[in-house]
Amino acid sequence: MCAAFKRSSAQFVHHDAWELWTFKISETGDVDDVAIDLTDFLRSDELEMHGWFMWSAWFIAGLLLLISKRYAKKSWTFCHYFHALLGYYVLIVSIVFALRVTHW
Repeated sequence: MCAAFKRSSAQFVHHDAWELWTFKISETGDVDDVAIDLTDFLRSDELEMHGWFMWSAWFIAGLLLLISKRYAKKSWTFCHYFHALLGYYVLIVSIVFALRVTHW
């Protein structure tokens, strides 16, 4: 977690102090302070690749899925197969990258 605060007043102005802190919730529901794990701030190639593929599947391909069925009805046969292939792409990317992130 990241917190910013102003020591001198409660006005909404530029912060003059920053701190980082982490906490852990135990199985019994107790909350404890723990040391900061600096590896949480590092970039992960695996998570970035997951993000880019899921973004392409759900934003780009999702938009093309809507367009191919709703607005491109003049060439129905081509758009039908294009829509199906995009749907399979989204399905495969979602399954593969969800399993990769969870280390299945």
